[in-house]
Amino acid sequence: MATTSGCESAGPMAALMSALTKNPASALTFFAGADREQRVAYYLGHRVWWDGKAAVTAALDVAATTFTQPDDPRTIASVSLTSAVVEQLDDDTIFGPQALKSVGHLFTVHLATPAGLNDLPRALQVSGVGDDPRWVANWWASVSSDLHDLALEQFGSQLGNLDGLPAASRDIANRAVLAGGLSDARADVDRLERLFTEASHKQYYGDTLALSNSLDQARRRLAMLEAVDTQLNIEQKYPPSLYLFDGTSLPGRAAIAFGDMDSAENIAVLVPGMGSHVTNYMGYISDNAARTTILANEIQAIRHDSGTTATLAWIGYDAPGLDVVFTHDANVGQPLLSGTLWGIQASHDAAGNDPHLSVLGHSYGSFLSGLTATKDNPIDELVLFGSPGAAVDSAYEFKIPAGHVFVGEAQGDFVADLDRFGPDPSRLEGVTTFQTDGGDQPLAGQDTLASSGHSQYYLANTESLWNIAAVVTGHTDSMTTGFTPGMGDLIRDDMDDNLGF
Repeated sequence: MATTSGCESAGPMAALMSALTKNPASALTFFAGADREQRVAYYLGHRVWWDGKAAVTAALDVAATTFTQPDDPRTIASVSLTSAVVEQLDDDTIFGPQALKSVGHLFTVHLATPAGLNDLPRALQVSGVGDDPRWVANWWASVSSDLHDLALEQFGSQLGNLDGLPAASRDIANRAVLAGGLSDARADVDRLERLFTEASHKQYYGDTLALSNSLDQARRRLAMLEAVDTQLNIEQKYPPSLYLFDGTSLPGRAAIAFGDMDSAENIAVLVPGMGSHVTNYMGYISDNAARTTILANEIQAIRHDSGTTATLAWIGYDAPGLDVVFTHDANVGQPLLSGTLWGIQASHDAAGNDPHLSVLGHSYGSFLSGLTATKDNPIDELVLFGSPGAAVDSAYEFKIPAGHVFVGEAQGDFVADLDRFGPDPSRLEGVTTFQTDGGDQPLAGQDTLASSGHSQYYLANTESLWNIAAVVTGHTDSMTTGFTPGMGDLIRDDMDDNLGF
């Protein structure tokens, strides 16, 4: 917590919060008098920044005048949540005075209604620190499981996509939102179908056209929701969990995890490319993620590793369609992918462990992944394949340790030679290329299959999948490295040789 020069840290703030937590009724009465500012100043010892003290003072004023049921369990829970928040504000190297100021916002939002708990995620956003997954992760780790349950019950629809929360909590919240959305969407389709039939029989052509459009939109939304629900209900070796879900508008956003995201030693995030929306692609990317999880854990068993691997099938951005030649979707998607990655890292840090985090970018998703890797990131391994460019001219432009960027290209994959978003990544300085044309692979113990074209990198028993899984598990010493030239490379090399280009 920030302090003025030459003063001790603001320990009295914790004492104030402790008093509120232990006896909220008497504590709020204590602060309700006309001299409340002096009393708060006494507790704070004038050791904190003025804006922070003033914010807390104003919030206590609101709390004291609006709390009509201070003994209500939800009121006590709300005060306890705020107390836990303040306990996380003692490290000025992370949060600084803005975090202290946020206490006032949290008080105001939480305690301004007799119901006690209100819109915590909105309070986090208003505070200016709620966008930081580290803050969210530390806050969540500091409160009891009972308060976790209460928070998920009260506003799970907003917690489910809050980066920094553990995957298990996000799954609980997002499944509830999905179930409610499915129920509403099915009822909406039934209602619109009935109205459309009635309008058609009565030949109300204007109404029929409008209802037809509404019905089409409702069916599309239902199809999107069902695409997610279907994958969650398929029996898998590693049960799926719903890490991200936003069905408020089409085409929607979702991410399904395979394996225990909260305890896994290795985590891989699959980033898809052109046209990969929830409705049409959730099944494909889930299959790819599940297959990668199984193989990665097999590799860990082969190498006698004690840890496990989890993967995340991430459709967390609006992938481009025919406008794939433009950079807009990647620019919009970059902070979304970055938030997911930092959220994973932060939740693990709060639990006392550091995940080995890989990003697997395919096609346009490799451009998005590369763009994300040029910003501050927690990525340990960057794997690009079928890539039309990765936003850099050299692998050293990525903010990733040297030697941890890997590129694969399959024969017949023309997309990998387009150079649309930067030079062909397989030709960049500082990358390690891996083979995709099949044959012997040390970990496989048998001949592997070749990948061909643009979409076979994740197929079972392909050399590409074995090599990708080797990176994910940290066993890059067992990769089959080397460049597999595609048709575009062969044509380009031939032109270089014969035409001097």
